[in-house]
Amino acid sequence: MEERNILAFFRTLEEAEKCQQKLRDRGFDVVQIDSVAADMGTQVPSHSPLVDWGRYGYDVGRLDDKWTASGALVEHGLSVGVWILTAVVPPEDQDDASKIIQASGGQF
Repeated sequence: MEERNILAFFRTLEEAEKCQQKLRDRGFDVVQIDSVAADMGTQVPSHSPLVDWGRYGYDVGRLDDKWTASGALVEHGLSVGVWILTAVVPPEDQDDASKIIQASGGQF
């Protein structure tokens, strides 16, 4: 099955979460939110993957914060700069998903 990945940036976690719910209500089940530190420059901790672990067979509810970018940022004492929403959608739904993201305050 062919898929498209959409990455969008949000200034607040609340905006990203509302958008995530709208996308899920629309039927898109692979939608993840991660964070990027405001003060980390171009360095990303190597153990902070921007990955939807559930997609690879992990029980997301059982993963602790060390498996998320947010957890890695806290571990390194860095503050969150932006929130990244990642959505995986079929090609024919890419425009609809993009419109929902933009209407929710997301930037590409």
